[in-house]
Amino acid sequence: SSQPASTITAPLGQTAECVLADGTQVWLNSGTTIRFDPALTGKKRIVSLEGEAYFKVVKMQNRPFIVHTAALSVKVLGTSFNVRAYPDEDQTTAVLEEGSIELGFKSSPGQVPVKLTQGECASFQITAKKLQVEKTDTYLHTAWREGKYIFKDADLETIIRRLEKLYDIRIHLKDSSLKNNRFRGIFEYKNQNVFDALETIERTTSLKYRMDGRDIWLE
Repeated sequence: SSQPASTITAPLGQTAECVLADGTQVWLNSGTTIRFDPALTGKKRIVSLEGEAYFKVVKMQNRPFIVHTAALSVKVLGTSFNVRAYPDEDQTTAVLEEGSIELGFKSSPGQVPVKLTQGECASFQITAKKLQVEKTDTYLHTAWREGKYIFKDADLETIIRRLEKLYDIRIHLKDSSLKNNRFRGIFEYKNQNVFDALETIERTTSLKYRMDGRDIWLE
């Protein structure tokens, strides 16, 4: 298309919502950017994603909607799904809430695309080129749109990565073996600040935090 691409970004610490020209709704998580042709013309409706977004795609019979990430492409006819593909993470995940999607692999274009059915989560390890598909509670992956992070059984490293993006901070572990500590809990960040999240961690683990500017130490 001759039109320059449009870019929408949710800065660190904020989420954003937009509606594309075809009526598709997109929610962007903190630190996420999407790029697309503003008119969404052509045989395919194409959006590039860096970060995490939830898409509610308007069905158009012969015009598939395609989300490109660095490692995967997600092809859709009409459906609701979540994709997480931050450039600093070695894993891309796609979670299908309803409808059906097809995953294509950028590193091996000859590989047959993988179809997901409702309620499935596909996790692709980029360096190892390994794909795992399993049934999931999709709400765990999409609750961020309501300002919640729900962790059922996550390691501390995963939680730290989420909080860093959410609050634009750096979290350091005094002892790196702590990163494998498992954790369950809910962080609500609509009306809460980073201290609420850190206090949740303190309450449910034996860790204590101290803060120095935008750097936080857990020990």
